Amino acid sequence: MGYEMLTMRFEQDETYTENGSLCYFDRETGDAFWHYATLEESEDNMGSACSEEWRRNNLKLCADPERYILVPSTSHGEWHNVFFDWLRENTNQPGLIPSIGAILKEMTDEERYEWQNYKSEYAGKKAEKFISENRLK
Repeated sequence: MGYEMLTMRFEQDETYTENGSLCYFDRETGDAFWHYATLEESEDNMGSACSEEWRRNNLKLCADPERYILVPSTSHGEWHNVFFDWLRENTNQPGLIPSIGAILKEMTDEERYEWQNYKSEYAGKKAEKFISENRLK
C-alpha cells in the first residue's frame, strides 16, 4: 500500500494538485497515509465520516514524529523537465513551447496515453527510491 500511495503522491504537481492533503510515510512498516493539517480541513474535503480516521492518524503523528515522514509532491519545475525530456525522445513535438497544456492539446490520444504511462513509471521510481532511502531497516 505504501508504494502505491507514494506513487500517487509523486504523480502530483505541487502547483496544480494540492488540496491541502498531506501524505505521510511510516518508516517502520513502509505504509503511507493521507492526512490533513486540521480536522476542519479533513471534514471540508472528506466529510465528517473521516473524522475518526483523522484523529487516529493525528495521534500517531504526535506520539511518534520520528517514525513518520512528510512526503512531498513533485515540483512543477521537475515535471516540466521530465515532460520535455520525454517529449524530445518520444514524439515529433519540438519541445520549444513553454506550456505543457498547450502541447498536450496538440498531441494525439496515443501520445497522451504514452506520456501518462511514462509519468506513472517515473513517479513509481521516485517512490521506490524514497522507500529505500527512508525505511528503517
